[in-house]
Amino acid sequence: MMTPKMKEDFCTQILGASRQLFLSSRISEICREKGTQKQLEFLLELLQAELTLRDENRRKRLIKRAGFPTYKTFEGYSYHCIKFPPAFSREELETLEFVPGKKNLVLYGPVGIGKTHMAIAAGVKACNLGYKTKFYTVTELVLKLAVFCGIFAALTCSYWMNGDMYLSIRMDPNCCSVSYLTVMRARA
Repeated sequence: MMTPKMKEDFCTQILGASRQLFLSSRISEICREKGTQKQLEFLLELLQAELTLRDENRRKRLIKRAGFPTYKTFEGYSYHCIKFPPAFSREELETLEFVPGKKNLVLYGPVGIGKTHMAIAAGVKACNLGYKTKFYTVTELVLKLAVFCGIFAALTCSYWMNGDMYLSIRMDPNCCSVSYLTVMRARA
């Protein structure tokens, strides 16, 4: 038998789930008035299943929109060639602790050590945490900058200093670019 306290708990949980799904609060009121224990259990289970499905679909949508060339995670990633700065650890990278603090991540090194794998894995993790993420290769960023500079010629001087081209992407929790890159043109 359902006690009034149990019924109130069910109705509170149903109200919370209804709000997350942008449904009327009238559902909770009807549950208080007419719902049996089995009906409330079923409705709560149904609403929670819908919330779970929407969350999974959102994560998949974020990963798709990020434009990753392939799907990579930190599982099985080999860190033998990676050197972390003293103030940054592997755990901070894998948990993306730096993102809410609006800190940057710089990935650089020779070909084949896993910079792209690491950037993709961090981006996938960011998507799974609910951050909007966009993946760019350096070539894509340079082309975007070239288009930007062509359209907004007055702003190009801020990107060119002493013959070097500086291109940077800043971390922002609202729109997370996983890697921070500085690209410099070789001096002649």
